Amino acid sequence: MAACGPGELVVIDERLNSLQYIEILEQIMIPSVRALLIPEPNPIYIAMDDSTVHNAAIVTDWFQRHLEVIRIQWPARSPDLMPIENLWSQMVKKWDSNSAKTKVNLVAHAMNIWEAMRLKRGVENICETLVRSMSRRLNSVIECNGSYTKY
Repeated sequence: MAACGPGELVVIDERLNSLQYIEILEQIMIPSVRALLIPEPNPIYIAMDDSTVHNAAIVTDWFQRHLEVIRIQWPARSPDLMPIENLWSQMVKKWDSNSAKTKVNLVAHAMNIWEAMRLKRGVENICETLVRSMSRRLNSVIECNGSYTKY
């Protein structure tokens, strides 16, 4: 996710593992970021939560070999500082409660809402708003001594 909008949404059939995560970084994230935002040789900065997949040894090794992708130090369990959580919230708010609650419907809904956000069809650029809110979010966390905030 960047101010210009969300990137590609990838459907994972089961639980994400570290090899799948590396594949997503290599085949989707880096090419997308390079094509849309940050040309080579500029570095790509990435913020990730404290997921075990993100911190697996194989993933850590991958980042050490791919110095063009720089991990930003990010506090564990910090949803106040993860604007993508707000995107997931938007998707949930737009869920049609009359729709059958199946995996197929959930994936179709997620893809439709995500694409609408990517294309900005009928949706304000929430990503830009969220990125612009980061300084307020950080200041709020500091004011709350690292505790929960309104975000």
